[in-house]
Amino acid sequence: MFQFFLGQIEERVMALKSTKWLRLFEQFIADIRIQSKEELSPDGRGAPLQLWESQRRYLREVGNGLDNGIHSFNCLKSRQQGATTVSLAIDVFWLAMHPGIRGCVVTDDEKKRDENRGLIVSYVDSFPPGYFGEQFAIRRGGNSRTRLEFTNGSRLAFLVAGTRDKGTAWAEGS
Repeated sequence: MFQFFLGQIEERVMALKSTKWLRLFEQFIADIRIQSKEELSPDGRGAPLQLWESQRRYLREVGNGLDNGIHSFNCLKSRQQGATTVSLAIDVFWLAMHPGIRGCVVTDDEKKRDENRGLIVSYVDSFPPGYFGEQFAIRRGGNSRTRLEFTNGSRLAFLVAGTRDKGTAWAEGS
């Protein structure tokens, strides 16, 4: 019981501490739209992203890390926790906020790579016209299934780690 109570206090302290980055991101996701099985789209853009507690905890952990200068995160998760949905939203946010940044999304197979690329495109396209001004949009032309370029100079690569008979091939050559 005492350990549970300490865990609750620690979680509240972390929530208070990770405010700088998280406040901006929460404003950002208020306008993002997703394809949802649970909610209908009121305006054709998709359903608002209503965060689950698992997603909030994920965001608190990332926010706390960023506030403390940590920029590399490993997330071990079970299925259906919403971590992919929110982490791809973080990718869009980060690309929009930091012109010229280069990032990558690594998946285990081509199907998930293509699905994640499609989700990122739908997220960017879900914002109301003029939301980013002319500073951030997907650059039309020159993109492929393995790359997205944005008008602010940011780029996102989509890599497949894949598997081989003798182990894992982590997007060798990239």
